[in-house]
Amino acid sequence: NPPILRRLDRIFLSPELFSVFPSSSLVLGPRHLSDHAPLLISLLQGR
Repeated sequence: NPPILRRLDRIFLSPELFSVFPSSSLVLGPRHLSDHAPLLISLLQGR
């Protein structure tokens, strides 16, 4: 049976978070040995 690959990695953030940290970003990391990908959030204040 072939593997079923579906993107299940999710993150939920409130709009208020982006008003406090307007220069924030989210990076989806690479998949290596798992069907999950790491999610990296950078919370940066300022422009």
